[in-house]
Amino acid sequence: MRILRIVGESEEEVLNRLLSWRSRDGSRTIATVLNQLDRLSLHWINWSSLTNDAKTILRDGFHSITLLALSCISFHSAEEFVGLLRSFPALCSLELVRCEGPSEYQYSLSGSKLNIISISGLREASLIHLLTPCPALRTFRCNLYDAGYLSDHNHEIAEASAITRLLASAGSSLEEFNCSVRPFPEYSRFLLDKYLSSLRLSNNNCLRKIELDSRVHPPFILSFLDHLANMDERPPYLHILELPHLPSLSLDWVKLDEILQKPFFHALYELRTDIQCTFDQYDVVRQRAAAWYPMPDLDSVAESVLRGNVVQFRTRLTQCNERGILVLDVHYEYAPKWVKVDNDVVPQLSRRQRVVKTIRKAFRNVKLPYGATG
Repeated sequence: MRILRIVGESEEEVLNRLLSWRSRDGSRTIATVLNQLDRLSLHWINWSSLTNDAKTILRDGFHSITLLALSCISFHSAEEFVGLLRSFPALCSLELVRCEGPSEYQYSLSGSKLNIISISGLREASLIHLLTPCPALRTFRCNLYDAGYLSDHNHEIAEASAITRLLASAGSSLEEFNCSVRPFPEYSRFLLDKYLSSLRLSNNNCLRKIELDSRVHPPFILSFLDHLANMDERPPYLHILELPHLPSLSLDWVKLDEILQKPFFHALYELRTDIQCTFDQYDVVRQRAAAWYPMPDLDSVAESVLRGNVVQFRTRLTQCNERGILVLDVHYEYAPKWVKVDNDVVPQLSRRQRVVKTIRKAFRNVKLPYGATG
């Protein structure tokens, strides 16, 4: 077994028994049985309710762990959180989802070897402070989907400030920054803009890739990129900017095109995005009958519409197109039209498919003379 996912139950009795398990002769524990485990996920666990034996096993028994995912866990002290991370000497990737840390954080994970950190909806910024400094950090991902946690009691964006400090400690090690924005209520959109203005990447001069997914709030894309482009510091040699679902968004395309010509993006050689192509059974008439198709016929209506959409998108960003940096990944989706036949819902057949079906049925009903072969 290489992956273990532990979900807490009422009073964590099951988890305590699992972690404290020993064979009858005492020679084996859960840690010795899973001595090759490299991924550990802990979800909805009340840390304070774990027994000392269970905590000891978690902290001292899994030295092969490289990825640790923590979800909906509260740590009442900095020592609990930092002590847990330090118990995994091979740890290089950490995921934190809706976790809560102590209000006091005069403590840090010194000597951290973390290469990848991913955070989503943290209740406080203290856990980020506890991860600082992080000199080996190469990839940082943050998911913003809850307006409630963005602002502290002084209405300052504590998390964004903590992230800036964390990324500054990574310096030239940071190569990739990923930010994903989820739905926000209208009344809290200003928090998103305030969060944005607090983020800085000025110390990360080796940053090579930025990915920004804000399909639910497209204006955030322009605000964030403009914020980066207007930083006074020396721009990084950014090579790849990935903006998922860009062709389907409603944006000020002229402004976006102008922003991407600023010095911050001077080394950009890929503006990467994706475009959707949905097709049905009428677009696969040249292919062998099947339940699913990876892509339509090259001369199909769907493929023609796709080519038109690609051309239209390229005309929106003329300067980027002239630089040759636009890269579009096509996502094909087979979605056949359905009809109701004898109280059953079945795929609607194309004209060619109906003809073939009729011919086959006719041949099945043909009776050959005795002695003849067909």
